[in-house]
Amino acid sequence: MDWMGELPSWMQSYPLSTIAIPGSHDSGTFSLDPNGPFAPDQPKTLATILATFPCIARPIVYRWSVTQSLHYDDQLASGIRYFDLRVSSGPEVNQYSVVHGLYGLEIMSCLQCIRDYSIKHPSEVFILDINHFYDMQVSDHNALIRMIVSELGDLLVPAQASLESITLAGLWQTKGRVICIYQNSIAHFFAKFVWCSAAITSPWPNVTDKGKLISYLDTRYEMGPPPPRILYATQGILTPSTGVIVRHPMSSLKTDMALGATDTVLKWITSKEEDNWYNIVLVDFVNYEKFAAQIIALNRTKRAPAIVSFPLLFGHLQLVPPSGLDEPSKPKSGSCKVPEEARNEDSS
Repeated sequence: MDWMGELPSWMQSYPLSTIAIPGSHDSGTFSLDPNGPFAPDQPKTLATILATFPCIARPIVYRWSVTQSLHYDDQLASGIRYFDLRVSSGPEVNQYSVVHGLYGLEIMSCLQCIRDYSIKHPSEVFILDINHFYDMQVSDHNALIRMIVSELGDLLVPAQASLESITLAGLWQTKGRVICIYQNSIAHFFAKFVWCSAAITSPWPNVTDKGKLISYLDTRYEMGPPPPRILYATQGILTPSTGVIVRHPMSSLKTDMALGATDTVLKWITSKEEDNWYNIVLVDFVNYEKFAAQIIALNRTKRAPAIVSFPLLFGHLQLVPPSGLDEPSKPKSGSCKVPEEARNEDSS
């Protein structure tokens, strides 16, 4: 699906933060190995319990950890352009894999899928948000970023002082198609390739009830749109507590929480469709109710916001403002401070 090239012309010249973009939560969990080892993202107390009764616990963890059923290729084909990943070293030496309770595919698989899809669909832009890391030393971060650079190369959009300068029209004049957000302090050493956590804010509802989820989303939405210099992710998800899982060991995240949450969130979004300010919207099981198509459709009712868009001139990676405006400051070497409004609160 090539939908970005069909957006209104004004939207193509405005920051990516003005576009409604469908995303998947814990994008790689379709690949979790139900028979593999437990991943290190589990709390220590829970990890001790799991290690004591692995044969009983493993299928329960699997059912409550899987948040997606579509492969990366199918997510891309459905219109998903934001990918949410948590990564750990392992399970083997020199491997870096997706984790969520259990280990999934190596991160290389996601990188290759995005690279191959981008080559075939040059008008599409992708956001890769790597926001949780486990069992990662400095050497592991260096190796993982080298892997990202090796696989995506010129497709990577270099980090800049602000996302306000990043537009579809500007990117189409370059080879850059992937904004890779690497939420670790080491990112500022690799600003030519990855963006630090200040590029996005992604508030985590951390609730188990649909009513509380909508109340949380309402409160956030009524605060109005964030500044265009950052991306904003609306997390339409429910997070099971340990108590919920213990009381429902034979159930699953999908049947007991996720599908109902996605249905409720889509209805909530539709109620605010007119002149909406949605940016990234992510849910579990994106194949449900044609989620991506409904988020993409939100762009039809958007209006051009009253903000200034700086044209991006690649080649020298300069931000050139219109006449009479001061040039925005460039990132300082070694600086990756996260503004208060741009903190990623997702621990889900």
